[in-house]
Amino acid sequence: MSFLSLLLITTQLISSEPTVEKIEDSELISLFNSLKTENRYTNEDISLSIFKKSNPPGSAGISGGHEISYSFYLAVSEYDEYPAQSLFLIGGFINPQYTVETNEKYLALNVKYGVFNDRKSKTYKVTLNKVSVLNP
Repeated sequence: MSFLSLLLITTQLISSEPTVEKIEDSELISLFNSLKTENRYTNEDISLSIFKKSNPPGSAGISGGHEISYSFYLAVSEYDEYPAQSLFLIGGFINPQYTVETNEKYLALNVKYGVFNDRKSKTYKVTLNKVSVLNP
């Protein structure tokens, strides 16, 4: 299973557009939702913890360079004694910076990424069971 996940992630990083993957491994979901982090965002229904991951050298896909891209694990949890939890992986971003906006129904994760003179922006709608692109 680990090999297939690694192969899938590597294949996704070769493409130029960031991707979203829902993680189904219950142990990983539990692990990421139980880690303590300073980057926790909340609304009335869920909390979101964001973990930044460095991808392998050359993953940025810039010819002649060994620059890396980054991915983010998004651990989403509801509030309860036995909360429902989800884990998503989004990436690969070059030089990412993000902000999070909260509202009643979902959290909006805005990621700015790209090389210095060619920055792009994507906004993701984060709910307990799904992460989707708001501005494709």
